[in-house]
Amino acid sequence: MNAKSNPIQRRYDLDWLRVLAILSVFVYHSTRFFNLGDWHVKNITTYVWVEVWNSFALLWLMPVIFVISGASLFYAMNKAAS
Repeated sequence: MNAKSNPIQRRYDLDWLRVLAILSVFVYHSTRFFNLGDWHVKNITTYVWVEVWNSFALLWLMPVIFVISGASLFYAMNKAAS
């Protein structure tokens, strides 16, 4: 099949999901100073809402990053095959 007859569109939604996921990882690690758990450096004041955010992020961030990575690989392999 000719590549010019079937152009593959870039998936900007995956790009933005990747950006949001990496920014969430940055926020996760930045808030570890203020949660209730143990960390290398701690602030004297801790917040329960930070613990709730960190628990949520710990549960969902890595699986979301793996799904985004798998989807990107899927589309990249389809592009290479055409």
